[in-house]
This record gives sequence, structure tokens and C-alpha cells, in this order.
Amino acid sequence: MRDDVTSINNRAAINHSSSSSSNDKITNDNNKSILSEALSLPKAKDKANLVEEAKDKHDIFNLIALPIVVGFLIRKFKWNLFYVGVTQCNRVPASFIDDEYLHAFCAFLGYLILDLIWVITDPVCVKSPGTIIKHHIFCIIYVWAPMKLWAFGGFMGPIVSVEINTIFLILRRVLYRRNTLNNRIVIPPIVTIITDFLFYSTWIGIRLIVFNLILVTYFSCCIEIVKETGTLFNVEFGFIAIHLFLCVLNGIWSYKLFHPIIKRAMTKGGNKTAAAAPGFV
Repeated sequence: MRDDVTSINNRAAINHSSSSSSNDKITNDNNKSILSEALSLPKAKDKANLVEEAKDKHDIFNLIALPIVVGFLIRKFKWNLFYVGVTQCNRVPASFIDDEYLHAFCAFLGYLILDLIWVITDPVCVKSPGTIIKHHIFCIIYVWAPMKLWAFGGFMGPIVSVEINTIFLILRRVLYRRNTLNNRIVIPPIVTIITDFLFYSTWIGIRLIVFNLILVTYFSCCIEIVKETGTLFNVEFGFIAIHLFLCVLNGIWSYKLFHPIIKRAMTKGGNKTAAAAPGFV
């Protein structure tokens, strides 16, 4: 009997020891989990800071490079920037492809190549790297068109003028990022108001109006080219397809940009915060 009691006590002691060991293990696991989470927080914060830093550097590069591109463009096209190649199928003479034109061409091509390399090597610098890479590749192919088809050189001005809007898009994003830093306003409201106005007006004026006018003009050019050549198979049509792709892309980005604004306006007591720039930068 005494042996049975002793045996029961021993088993109870073993069970108690096992239970204590199990509890200790759970406690240790919990402590490790808490410690791991505590250690991962600074790492996550550091990673987020690195992403923001990468975006800032890329934006600053664009704010320096794009005005140079636009400057070369205006130097060549003057104030006919939005006229030549927009209202009619205006095919220019070979003399139009002069040094000023080549300087503007090289500035834009150089920018596209540098920015493409930047996005490929550091994809976190933009929200949608895949879209940007495809966009730049198409643009690099497209910008070569006048080198092969010099008669269409007049179209480069109004097409590349879209970078005027890109400047305001990036400037707007940088200003809003600065204002959300430490949750305090650091940029005067008048600056953001003017930037917003220039961003939206050039978006509508260039991306939605000028680009689509060029597409319509291209189709009128198609009719002339078919009449001249007597065939539907012309290399010019390949570049027109690229412009159609860019117009579709602008349409998608416009939906992403304006849909939240319209939705908020139609919703009573909607959020008044500014709409984010579309996710291609």
C-alpha cells in the first residue's frame, strides 16, 4: 500500500515537473516571439525609411533632368509646341531635323535610358516599376521614329511635351510628402494650390486632349499614306500603334487619378484629402 502511495506521489511529481517544463518552454517561446517582434520593428522602420529615401532620390533626379529635356524641346519648337503635328497631318521637310532637333532628341533619349536603368536597378524607387519599365521601353522605340521617318519629326514636340505634366506630377508628390513628414505643414498652402492647378490642367490638356488629338491626326495620316503607297503595310503604322498604347495608358492612369476624386465629391461628407498621384511613379 505504501509502495502504491509512493508510486502515485512519484508520478504526480513527474507530471508536475513535466507541466512546469512545458510552461517554461511556452514562456520562453513567448519571450522569444516578443523579442523577435521588438527586434523586427526597427528593421521594418529602417526598410521603410530606405524606400522613402530611394523615392526621394529618384524624384529629385527627375526634377533636375526633365526641365532640361523640356528646355531643349522649347528651344527647337518655340511656342508651336502644341500646334505642329496636332491639328493636321503636317509632315515636315528633311531640313526640320537640324542640330536643335537632334539636341532635343538626344536629351530625351538620354533621360529615358538613365531613368530606365535607375528603375531596373532600384525598383522600390517607384510604385509600379513594371509599368514604368514597359512605358520607357515603348517610348525609347517610339522616339526613334523621326530618325527613320523624318517627315513625322514635327510630332515629337507635342508628344514629349507630356513631360511638362510629369514635372508637376513629381513636384506635387514631393510637396505632399514633405507636408506629411512629422505630421506638420512645412510647405505654404499657396505653393501646393498652384502646383495642384498646374498638375491637373496639364494632365487634362496634354495627356487627355493633345495626345488624343495626335492619335486622330495619325489616323488621317494613315489615309494619306495608304493613298500614296497603295498598300496597308507601312512601317509608320507600327509607331501609331505605340501611340495608341500610350493613349490607353493615359486613360487608365486618368481613371485611377480622377475616380477617387469624383467618388469623394459624390459622397456626402467625403474625405477632403488630396488624391494620390497615379501609381506609375
